[in-house]
Amino acid sequence: MSFKQQQARFKRLHRENKAWQLLRSDNAPHTLAFVADLFEDDTEVPRTRARAALELELEFSRETGIWETEQSALSYLRQWIQAGWLRDFDGHISKTDACEIAIEYILSDGVA
Repeated sequence: MSFKQQQARFKRLHRENKAWQLLRSDNAPHTLAFVADLFEDDTEVPRTRARAALELELEFSRETGIWETEQSALSYLRQWIQAGWLRDFDGHISKTDACEIAIEYILSDGVA
C-alpha cells in the first residue's frame, strides 16, 4: 500500500474508529483506569454498581485533585455509552470491542 493510501486509511480510522477516539479523548486516562478496574473480574456489571463505583472515584479524584470535573457519574456513563465505549443492556454495563482494544493497547505499553 502506498504512502497516500496508508495516509487516507489512517486519517479515516482517526476520524471513525471508536478505540482510537477513546485513546485520544481528553479523559482517556481516567476513563480507561475506571473501566479496567470495574471489569477486572466481571464482563458485565449492574448499571447501579457502575454508577456507584464511578461516583466514589469521582469524589476521591475531586478531593485529591487528580481529576477536576463537575460532571456526574451518570453523565459520564451516558457519554461513554453514546461514544460506543460501553454498552448498556438490560440494566447491565459491559465493555465494547473498541474499549477492549484501547485497554489492551495501553496495557501492552502502547506497543502494537
